[in-house]
Amino acid sequence: MKKFLLVQIFLSSVAVHASNPQCPLIDAVYKNDFAWASSIIKNGTDLNCRGSAGIPVLIESIREGAWQIAKLIVDSGADVNIVGIWEDTPLESTCQREKLDFASYLIERQAKVEFRDSTGASILSRIASSGKLSSVTYLVSQGADINSKDDLQRSVIFNAIVL
Repeated sequence: MKKFLLVQIFLSSVAVHASNPQCPLIDAVYKNDFAWASSIIKNGTDLNCRGSAGIPVLIESIREGAWQIAKLIVDSGADVNIVGIWEDTPLESTCQREKLDFASYLIERQAKVEFRDSTGASILSRIASSGKLSSVTYLVSQGADINSKDDLQRSVIFNAIVL
């Protein structure tokens, strides 16, 4: 059984980083190759494309720590409020990594601080539940509603303490 699980884990990790002809930019992100990403963008590509796992290339560049490529993608016209497969946004992914200078950059480009997922949970609530205090403080300073509640009436404070 353990061997089966290890094979499944390996195959799923390979699938996540598999080449995707519908989103060639994703390969440049995985290699953190700025020159290659620039070339792909100059040749015209969908800046909101998704990798083989369905994750938007902008969110994946943030998760991979490819900050220069993420900035290039945004500067080239990508949707800064694109929603990922886990209902996360580029701003949330950035705050999860506590990269507040990039969060400021996204907000300057109209990233929504008050985005809510399908359960009504705000970015602030989701970040609070992960214990990222500097990101919580930052989001509140940018106007995130500390009193917001999700569809189950769970507050940001509740999520920070319980979840």
